[in-house]
Amino acid sequence: MLHRVHGTFQLKEGALRLSAASGKLTGKITGDASGGENGGGMRDQKCIRRFRFKGRPLPGQIVFRADGVDGEVAPQGKSEVRVPGIFTIHGADHELTVPSEA
Repeated sequence: MLHRVHGTFQLKEGALRLSAASGKLTGKITGDASGGENGGGMRDQKCIRRFRFKGRPLPGQIVFRADGVDGEVAPQGKSEVRVPGIFTIHGADHELTVPSEA
């Protein structure tokens, strides 16, 4: 059954760059897929077990590649924007738009 799940991943590294001249946002952020949490204890544990073999974590990397920015980024102060891009998990690419504060 498909349904929406909200959760978090521990980030490893990444950088996003906004060009003042073009307004284009680029870059990528990587994280550890085995460290995802969605607030559902049993579901979290099931997911963690899927990323382990003989007690050792399997390599599982998630990547978000930004492909622009929707909304205006103010020169000063906070701006609410949406960042479209590609979210890669388990080797599969998924289009994703992330609400963000700049």
